[in-house]
Amino acid sequence: MGDVLKDLTSGTVGGAAQLICGHPFDTIKVKLQSQPVPPPGKPPKYAGAMDAVRQTIAAEGPRGLYKGMGAPLATVAAFNAVLFTVRGQLEVLLRSEPGAPLNVNQQIICGAGAGVAVSILACPTELIKCRLQAQSALADSAAAGVAVKYGGPMDVAKQVLRSEGGVRGLFKGLVPTLAREVPGNAAMFGVYEALKQYFAGGPDTSGLGRGSLIVAGGLAGGSFWFSVYPTDVVKSVIQVDDYKNPKYNGSIDAFRKILAAEGVKGLYKGFGPAMARSVPANAACFLAYESPVTGGGSPIIGDRPIHPLVEPTHVVLQRARSLSPAPAFEAAYLYRSVDPDISPPIYKVIKRVTKSDKENEESVTVAFFIQLNLHKSSLNLL
Repeated sequence: MGDVLKDLTSGTVGGAAQLICGHPFDTIKVKLQSQPVPPPGKPPKYAGAMDAVRQTIAAEGPRGLYKGMGAPLATVAAFNAVLFTVRGQLEVLLRSEPGAPLNVNQQIICGAGAGVAVSILACPTELIKCRLQAQSALADSAAAGVAVKYGGPMDVAKQVLRSEGGVRGLFKGLVPTLAREVPGNAAMFGVYEALKQYFAGGPDTSGLGRGSLIVAGGLAGGSFWFSVYPTDVVKSVIQVDDYKNPKYNGSIDAFRKILAAEGVKGLYKGFGPAMARSVPANAACFLAYESPVTGGGSPIIGDRPIHPLVEPTHVVLQRARSLSPAPAFEAAYLYRSVDPDISPPIYKVIKRVTKSDKENEESVTVAFFIQLNLHKSSLNLL
């Protein structure tokens, strides 16, 4: 329960940061992806990303750039909790011993597994978001007669449930969503870990500063879209396709028709806004996730901060022992193996062992955060 709470809290903060930074870019991306191919001799509705921005603001105001944000905002906590929780549980399964760091290949496996899980939540959320974002482009197309106008996220959900096959209609585009999320998250988490280890000069990445985390997170987010972008185009056109008069008969058919009508370029419509969104949005997301939610920043061991939410226990243990005997730490470490549910709370045990010994004050802090990290679910810490 404690790990889930950690992932829910950190994931929500990270996801909110990602949404606020990136949703206008995502809106432009979807508009470019979903605009119909113009008749011969006529220009497309949007000449490019900047033209889409100008037309959107002119027609809908700045709020138009945030159209469709309600659905992902409502599910951002669950989405990121699922993403990071599944990834975290897979990390536990793949570790050779508790607290041992994972290599890049193992992080790729964890990212792929997390991608499978989040696809189930992402598909209906993306469908609602894409329809709201794309409806203005579709309304001016040749298909305006069949374009549906939606009043908001709940209206989209109601109309889909009522007229597009019930719950199944909300999962339209699940196959390309899986084809995007699984390899995309595998690439993102693999690149993120590889860059962190490169910057740190080894597997111990606990001492990295914010600058390194921002660069690693931003480039990792860029790798997501670079590896799967054509799949995202296919997903978008399928999800906004008309239910009664569909243009595409599945993912493969959509891929073939886009390629035949527009060439390879058609599979990369909106790629610029996607990359412009992904780098800062994922940098913000990973930085927010990696930052400890302790209310007062990270405690310091020596000249380096510890990150109680993400730093392996054995790393903190080694650093603490190198500075002082740390009897409080030893007591806390043994205490958890006895019975984590007995009273008194762990911080009282630490205080009793140290007996206000100022020399061990740092060890008390370390021990307390180790317990937050590993046993928050079963200890009465408050």
